[in-house]
Amino acid sequence: VKSISYAGLNSCGNLWVCPVCCRNIQRHRTAELRQAFEWRGGSSNWGMLTLTIRHRRGMALKRLAAGLSLAWNSISRNRAGRSWLKRWSVKGSIRALEVKFGFQNGWHPHLHVLFDFGRELSSEEIELARNQFSEIWPKEIARETSTGKKTLADFYGPQVVPSEEHGVNLLIGSRSDYLSKLGLEIGLGDLKTRSKADTYSHWQLAQLALKGDASAKKAWCEFARVMPGRRHLTWSQGLRKSCGLLEDLLDEDLVESPPDEVRGRLIWNVPKEHWKQLTAPANVLLFEQAAREGE
Repeated sequence: VKSISYAGLNSCGNLWVCPVCCRNIQRHRTAELRQAFEWRGGSSNWGMLTLTIRHRRGMALKRLAAGLSLAWNSISRNRAGRSWLKRWSVKGSIRALEVKFGFQNGWHPHLHVLFDFGRELSSEEIELARNQFSEIWPKEIARETSTGKKTLADFYGPQVVPSEEHGVNLLIGSRSDYLSKLGLEIGLGDLKTRSKADTYSHWQLAQLALKGDASAKKAWCEFARVMPGRRHLTWSQGLRKSCGLLEDLLDEDLVESPPDEVRGRLIWNVPKEHWKQLTAPANVLLFEQAAREGE
């Protein structure tokens, strides 16, 4: 037995604040990404832009996340953004929202955008594509919108606009690199509460809050208010269909049934009256060990 999963349980479907649902949703999303790589010529034909903003302590997460989304949405509507996508023959994209926190510099939401270029880019092309997008991205943060919505620069001024040197990074990597950046491969290291660079994931904040850290608790509560309901992964129109994938289900629908790769034989139907005893930490480990050994 390679892995153990549970089914038939009530679930919230909230990948931002529920570690159990997060794991189940990640399995589905990872399987979808792997199929996309296989159908679109392998991971070497893809590249990932990471888009950041300047930030400081005291900036509201809700405002930062909304402004980041607004800036990205304008990319496909303005001439410079459309020209970049056309110049590099982008076939589609998958966008992920990631949020980090630092006790010195506050919230740091940023985007990882995986592009299907349809071919491998040379090192010279990678540098050129990055430099071109580095000129576009800061302007989108500062751009006045025609819809009347306020941008991050409207709220926080030019201090939030990233520099051309540090606002954009283009990664051409392996499949595991992309899955990790998209938040779909989380190892035990991501749950450690110590951070060398004052940068913490929301799960690390939760652990610090449980240990009594008042600042971490305040930050976690803000995160838990703001993030539920926001999409973690967003596919560009038509890309899922071209990869042979079905409709994009909501997270809460995904947790109701495991993906094919985690379906397997039924080991045990647990009666309701035994569930609490089984889920005691020590008993869970023993049960899963016995299942793996085929007992």
